[in-house]
Amino acid sequence: MEHLKTVPDFRGRVQSYPVWSLLAIVALAYLCAAPRGQKDLAKFARQMNHGQRRALGIRRNRQGKYPAPSQPTFCRLLKAVEARQVEAAILAFQHQVRGPAPKGEMVAIDGKAAKRSGGEMLLNAVTVPSLYYLGSEPGTAGTPTDSHATGNR
Repeated sequence: MEHLKTVPDFRGRVQSYPVWSLLAIVALAYLCAAPRGQKDLAKFARQMNHGQRRALGIRRNRQGKYPAPSQPTFCRLLKAVEARQVEAAILAFQHQVRGPAPKGEMVAIDGKAAKRSGGEMLLNAVTVPSLYYLGSEPGTAGTPTDSHATGNR
């Protein structure tokens, strides 16, 4: 979680939910294979107990409880947080846990385009077979990049 604390908060004043706490909930939902839409994230957070939310940095409210973030809170987070800073925190965490990327493995690049994205897509690179995440880059459909291209490192 320490790496998520390096992501700057986009808000002027933090009340109950520091950005790193919200990102930690998103990461836990991902690791638990839970759905990750805004409503799903709010439901996932509600299912945590007060001790879990406290451990994730959620601040106590006036009633002495650690409230679960709502769907609009996750909506604001996902719209405003700087994606490159989140990615840098994820890469730093991965390096701490797994060490450096394996040398000599193939690199697989996969692209995903959201519905109604106008052809914009996100390309992700991982090593094969270890699945070490190398990073992401935005792209557009129809560019020379093949969605399942591989190459040697």
